Amino acid sequence: MVLTAILVLFSPALGSVPMSSLAGLMFIVAFNTFEWKETSSLIKHAYEESSKVNQNKQKYFDLIGLLVTMVTCFYVDMGVGIVAGVVVTKAIDIVQYFKRK
Repeated sequence: MVLTAILVLFSPALGSVPMSSLAGLMFIVAFNTFEWKETSSLIKHAYEESSKVNQNKQKYFDLIGLLVTMVTCFYVDMGVGIVAGVVVTKAIDIVQYFKRK
C-alpha cells in the first residue's frame, strides 16, 4: 500500500530519475539481499569428500541449480532464469527419487 501511494503521489518526480540510477539501486538491493555466506558454503562443500555420499551429491546438484539460475538470469531474463533454475533443480530431484527406488 505504501509503495503504491508513493508511486501515485510522487510519479512526476520519479519520472525524472535517470534509468541508470534505478539500475544501480536495483543492483545494490540485489547484492545486499543475496546470501553470500550460503553460496560460498555451497560451492566449498560441493567438492569436498564426505562419508555421506548422498548428501555430497545433493550439494553438488544444488550447485548446478544455482549456476543455471545465475547464468540464465544474467544472459536472458530474471523471470526465465528463476523458472529454468526451478525446472532443472526439480528435474534432478525427480531423477534422484526414481534412482533410489
